[in-house]
Order: sequence, then structure tokens, then C-alpha cells
Amino acid sequence: MNQIATLPLRQFLERSDAWGREEGREVYPKLLEALERTPGAVLYRIDLTGVARLDASFPRESFVALAKRYAGEKAFSISGAANMDLLENVDAAAHKLGMAMVVWDEQGTWSLIGPPPSAGLKPVFDIAMTEGEVTTAMLIKAPYELGAANNVSNKLKQLTEAGYLVRREDSSVSGGKEYRYLAPR
Repeated sequence: MNQIATLPLRQFLERSDAWGREEGREVYPKLLEALERTPGAVLYRIDLTGVARLDASFPRESFVALAKRYAGEKAFSISGAANMDLLENVDAAAHKLGMAMVVWDEQGTWSLIGPPPSAGLKPVFDIAMTEGEVTTAMLIKAPYELGAANNVSNKLKQLTEAGYLVRREDSSVSGGKEYRYLAPR
């Protein structure tokens, strides 16, 4: 089972706002240590509850850098943003590092900040976000029918390498390997 771990950013801060590269670099190892305490997790949610303000350099040096480091191995999403200013600054950081991140609102609706997937990869990513977990076999059958298995498999691999999804290896019914692709929840 894929455990989802929440990392409440406010618990790593001395106050409700966070500024600059230096402070971001001080928080990064604290986040890394918290991540290492959850070895079974592959999905992480950065909770911004209680964080009043961030500049763009703080998230770039802390949690967006962490997401970039683990792209393809672990997926990160964001929740609890108090206002759009926070998200605009995280978006700027995500664009600077080339690392997209999913943002969840209070209604359970997701949006994407940072660079979007290409037009060819977007339908596959959207389905993965809707389903939470997909396989190549699932996406080549109805109702999706996204094309040949090798084409769909390549798209899933590209999404994983770019950090949009996480890939996990399982045994298939036929006895071979089957990859499951998990969306950031």
C-alpha cells in the first residue's frame, strides 16, 4: 500500500512567513529528515496551513527543491494555501526549477503549478490524476483507448521522469512485470 505522508511546513518554520534562499536552505534538511522518517510513503503533501507569506526563493530552495530531487521516485502535492499570493510565489519557484506540482484546494479539486505537461502528455496525466493510479494496460482499453501500448508506456515513462507521476513495479497476472503509475494525491 502506498502511504501518503503530510509535511506541515509551518512546523519547520520559526514564524508564519518564510523568506529567502538562506531560510529555504535551512528548512530543506529538516524536510528531508521528515521524509526519511516515512520510508513507506511515496506520496507527500506539503501542507501550507498556518503559513501567511512566502517569497519565491524560499519554496525554490526548500520543498520545490525536495520534489525535484525525488522526481519519479516520490510525488509531492501542496494543500492548505491561505491565499493566491502564496501559490503565485510557489508557481514562480516551480517554474524556475522546472518542477510541476499539484495543488489541492479545500473542495478536493486539483490544479497544477509550474510547467504543464506537453499537449501529447496532458491527456495521460489528466486521467492519472482522475484515477489516482493507472497502468499501460488500463489506458489502452476502453474507455480511454489512448493508443498502442508502447506509445502509452512511453508517455507514462516521460511523465514519471519529469516528476508528474511515480512508477511502482508489480507482478502482472501473466507472471511478468507491470508498472503502476501513481498521481500526487
